[in-house]
Amino acid sequence: MNKWINKYFKTLDCLFPVMGKEEKHYLTGFRSRINDYFASNPPSSIEEISTVFGTPEEVSNKYLETIPPDEMLKKMRTSRRFFMIDKCMFIVLVIAIIIFSFQMWRITVNYFDIMDDAHGYFVEYIG
Repeated sequence: MNKWINKYFKTLDCLFPVMGKEEKHYLTGFRSRINDYFASNPPSSIEEISTVFGTPEEVSNKYLETIPPDEMLKKMRTSRRFFMIDKCMFIVLVIAIIIFSFQMWRITVNYFDIMDDAHGYFVEYIG
């Protein structure tokens, strides 16, 4: 894989507002066309890819023009919901870790306090 093709696709991936199943399928097909085109003579810059296939902005705009606005809005809302759910789950996980760590610290402190206060006897051997 050519580094210029990878850079081109990193830029292209960032320009898609939502990366769903259809978008991944489109980008996979587009990547295979670029790889087939440059199989014998790899590109030497991103500009070379852009002159043949268009800039990443043009490619993403062409794809986004094919999708109805209400469908894109629905995808973006769904994506936002998943993002909010992930954020909430992360916050709950962090809080759970903090509570667990505090409980473990309290148990450890109590254990050492009990061990210090324990009355017992020592056996000494005089030899």
